[in-house]
Amino acid sequence: MGINVYRQKIKVFVISSAITSYGGALYAFVVMFIEPNLFDWLESAKLIVITFVGGLNSLTGVILTSLIYYTFGEFFRFIDVWRDVLLAFVVLLTTIFRPNGIFGDWELSLRGLARRKHAAER
Repeated sequence: MGINVYRQKIKVFVISSAITSYGGALYAFVVMFIEPNLFDWLESAKLIVITFVGGLNSLTGVILTSLIYYTFGEFFRFIDVWRDVLLAFVVLLTTIFRPNGIFGDWELSLRGLARRKHAAER
Protein backbone atom coordinates (compact mmCIF):
# COMPACT_ATOMS: atom_id res chain seq x y z
CA MET A 1 0.00 0.00 0.00
CA GLY A 2 1.34 3.42 -0.87
CA ILE A 3 4.51 4.27 -2.70
CA ASN A 4 7.56 2.09 -2.20
CA VAL A 5 10.11 4.77 -1.23
CA TYR A 6 13.09 2.43 -1.44
CA ARG A 7 12.19 1.43 -4.99
CA GLN A 8 11.75 5.07 -6.06
CA LYS A 9 15.12 6.02 -4.57
CA ILE A 10 16.82 3.18 -6.42
CA LYS A 11 15.15 4.24 -9.70
CA VAL A 12 16.29 7.85 -9.24
CA PHE A 13 19.82 6.71 -8.36
CA VAL A 14 20.07 4.48 -11.44
CA ILE A 15 18.70 7.17 -13.77
CA SER A 16 21.01 9.85 -12.36
CA SER A 17 23.98 7.46 -12.62
CA ALA A 18 23.15 6.76 -16.27
CA ILE A 19 22.86 10.47 -17.09
CA THR A 20 26.12 11.22 -15.27
CA SER A 21 28.01 8.41 -17.01
CA TYR A 22 26.70 9.62 -20.38
CA GLY A 23 27.89 13.14 -19.54
CA GLY A 24 31.30 11.78 -18.54
CA ALA A 25 31.57 9.84 -21.79
CA LEU A 26 30.72 12.96 -23.80
CA TYR A 27 33.27 14.97 -21.81
CA ALA A 28 35.97 12.35 -22.45
CA PHE A 29 35.10 12.35 -26.14
CA VAL A 30 35.46 16.16 -26.38
CA VAL A 31 38.57 16.56 -24.21
CA MET A 32 40.24 13.32 -25.41
CA PHE A 33 42.14 13.08 -22.12
CA ILE A 34 40.89 12.13 -18.66
CA GLU A 35 42.79 12.15 -15.39
CA PRO A 36 41.62 12.18 -11.77
CA ASN A 37 42.99 15.68 -11.14
CA LEU A 38 40.33 17.13 -13.46
CA PHE A 39 37.66 16.27 -10.88
CA ASP A 40 38.99 17.40 -7.52
CA TRP A 41 37.00 18.41 -4.44
CA LEU A 42 36.95 22.08 -5.53
CA GLU A 43 34.77 21.27 -8.54
CA SER A 44 32.33 19.41 -6.28
CA ALA A 45 32.30 22.33 -3.85
CA LYS A 46 31.51 24.74 -6.69
CA LEU A 47 28.49 22.66 -7.70
CA ILE A 48 27.23 22.51 -4.11
CA VAL A 49 27.65 26.28 -3.71
CA ILE A 50 25.78 26.91 -6.97
CA THR A 51 22.93 24.65 -5.83
CA PHE A 52 22.56 26.29 -2.42
CA VAL A 53 22.88 29.87 -3.67
CA GLY A 54 20.48 29.31 -6.56
CA GLY A 55 17.87 27.61 -4.42
CA LEU A 56 17.43 23.95 -3.60
CA ASN A 57 13.90 23.86 -5.02
CA SER A 58 14.51 25.87 -8.18
CA LEU A 59 16.03 24.42 -11.33
CA THR A 60 15.81 27.86 -12.96
CA GLY A 61 17.69 29.36 -9.99
CA VAL A 62 20.47 26.81 -10.26
CA ILE A 63 20.89 27.37 -14.00
CA LEU A 64 20.94 31.17 -13.68
CA THR A 65 23.27 31.01 -10.68
CA SER A 66 25.71 28.79 -12.56
CA LEU A 67 25.78 31.26 -15.44
CA ILE A 68 26.36 34.14 -13.03
CA TYR A 69 28.94 32.21 -10.99
CA TYR A 70 31.16 31.26 -13.92
CA THR A 71 30.77 34.63 -15.64
CA PHE A 72 31.64 36.38 -12.38
CA GLY A 73 34.75 34.20 -12.00
CA GLU A 74 35.97 34.98 -15.49
CA PHE A 75 35.18 38.68 -15.24
CA PHE A 76 37.25 39.05 -12.05
CA ARG A 77 40.11 36.78 -13.14
CA PHE A 78 42.61 39.64 -12.85
CA ILE A 79 42.28 39.82 -9.03
CA ASP A 80 43.16 36.09 -8.71
CA VAL A 81 42.96 35.08 -5.00
CA TRP A 82 40.64 37.93 -4.03
CA ARG A 83 38.12 36.62 -6.53
CA ASP A 84 37.56 33.55 -4.34
CA VAL A 85 37.27 35.74 -1.24
CA LEU A 86 34.69 37.91 -3.00
CA LEU A 87 32.71 34.84 -4.10
CA ALA A 88 32.81 33.47 -0.54
CA PHE A 89 31.50 36.80 0.74
CA VAL A 90 28.61 36.66 -1.75
CA VAL A 91 27.80 33.10 -0.63
CA LEU A 92 27.83 34.16 3.03
CA LEU A 93 25.53 37.11 2.37
CA THR A 94 23.17 34.88 0.42
CA THR A 95 22.97 32.27 3.15
CA ILE A 96 22.40 34.93 5.82
CA PHE A 97 19.78 37.03 4.06
CA ARG A 98 18.21 34.44 1.70
CA PRO A 99 18.39 31.02 3.43
CA ASN A 100 16.31 29.37 0.66
CA GLY A 101 18.67 30.67 -2.02
CA ILE A 102 18.41 33.68 -4.29
CA PHE A 103 15.48 32.25 -6.24
CA GLY A 104 13.97 30.15 -3.41
CA ASP A 105 11.01 28.19 -4.84
CA TRP A 106 10.55 30.42 -7.89
CA GLU A 107 10.47 28.60 -11.21
CA LEU A 108 10.37 29.98 -14.74
CA SER A 109 7.49 28.43 -16.70
CA LEU A 110 5.88 28.98 -20.07
CA ARG A 111 2.45 29.07 -18.44
CA GLY A 112 3.55 31.93 -16.15
CA LEU A 113 5.00 33.86 -19.09
CA ALA A 114 1.78 33.41 -21.06
CA ARG A 115 -0.25 34.74 -18.10
CA ARG A 116 1.97 37.81 -17.84
CA LYS A 117 1.67 38.48 -21.57
CA HIS A 118 -2.13 38.08 -21.42
CA ALA A 119 -2.34 40.42 -18.40
CA ALA A 120 -0.18 43.03 -20.17
CA GLU A 121 -2.48 43.02 -23.21
CA ARG A 122 -5.52 43.99 -21.13
